[in-house]
Amino acid sequence: MEKISEESKLSLQKTLVGHYIENIPDKCKKKVSYVLQGDGLWQVRKNKIGTFAVHMYETIIPGLECNLEAGWELNVPKIPIELWNMATSFFKDVNRVHNSEAYLQFFYDEKDNEYILHCSKQVVSGASVKYENDEMLESDKILVLEVHSHNSMGAFFSGIDDSDERSDRFFGVIGKVNTCTPEYKLRLMMGGFPMEVNLEDVFEVEGAVVYPEDWLSKVEKRKANKKKEYSDIKRERYSDSFKDEDWLFDKELEDFDSHKREELEVFSDESIYRGSSNGQFYELEDKYWKDYE
Repeated sequence: MEKISEESKLSLQKTLVGHYIENIPDKCKKKVSYVLQGDGLWQVRKNKIGTFAVHMYETIIPGLECNLEAGWELNVPKIPIELWNMATSFFKDVNRVHNSEAYLQFFYDEKDNEYILHCSKQVVSGASVKYENDEMLESDKILVLEVHSHNSMGAFFSGIDDSDERSDRFFGVIGKVNTCTPEYKLRLMMGGFPMEVNLEDVFEVEGAVVYPEDWLSKVEKRKANKKKEYSDIKRERYSDSFKDEDWLFDKELEDFDSHKREELEVFSDESIYRGSSNGQFYELEDKYWKDYE
């Protein structure tokens, strides 16, 4: 086999990859672009799923614009949440029957403007899945998301996942499917760079559940006590319960913490406090006490 020269490699790279300063030209059709901006080097990738931007290297370059943000803009609709629920139900049954993992694919059909949840033929175990690719389906539809389960284990991306999941699309894992509340993690892989995403970033989740409008008006946040200093404590303002407790006032305030009764603990908003050495309770007039922190 004839070895490809460095010059040919460079020529091919220039054909497939764009290199720009500040902005990508509007007519650019290259799938991968590297953009130098005032805050460093960016990689922008485009495919049928969307346009994705990742900040590869941060630095300051005076005089250049900074108008890129890390993230993505989808070219396809979000996935109906019903398909996610269907996948979770399937993973639960696979775990119940086989005590194993499983694998599913989410395809978008541009012609019919709908999503297809596809289950490949697969051989599974408690910690692995080997599935058969449907080449015809993958060539005809857009593969947006691949997801597998972790049966009774938690949701995380393993080293094997990191090695296998290299394409520019979304990937997910659902763990603890043997429980009522399975865990999940989703990420976007873009040029080998992972970016964690939320369920609502990829799926069309249901709207908020409606409740009576007056409920919020019935909820009031408790106001925080105004903070006071020890210097504001006035002996004569204390309740009669303190009249025999000369130890509290004979010491200078700055030595208070080192006294034999070292700890004062706040018990309620009504200013109930305890001398820790003897367990006696005292009531202080609230307006002259500030929280001890």
